[in-house]
Amino acid sequence: MRNKIWVSNKLQHKFLERGHTQNENDSIHAAIEHSSRGKSVYTTPQWAATVRDARKKNPYHVVELDSDDFFDFKGLSQAIPNFEFDEDAQKIRWMKIKTVSFDENNYGIVKLTMTLHPLELISV
Repeated sequence: MRNKIWVSNKLQHKFLERGHTQNENDSIHAAIEHSSRGKSVYTTPQWAATVRDARKKNPYHVVELDSDDFFDFKGLSQAIPNFEFDEDAQKIRWMKIKTVSFDENNYGIVKLTMTLHPLELISV
């Protein structure tokens, strides 16, 4: 059974704060890394099996996806040709970006924030 996909007309991507990435998933990643040591893993199905086998008792649940489960953002990237400067001709400091937002109602406009405060937007 496939998972249902909820489609929104808005997309917001939040970037992690450098040095603040430790979470409960770190132990999962460590188990998968340990499970893959000494194995030749080349394909997606091999990775899925490696993840399932990373924990013998109570194995991880793996949902395998195919290409139809992903969205192609190529058209959006072509609609917004300039990613170097914002609409005020200020150079964008990409390493400082905290959020990137796209909205169907404002097609062709990318909203950025340099902080996690939603009111400090920069438009591209």
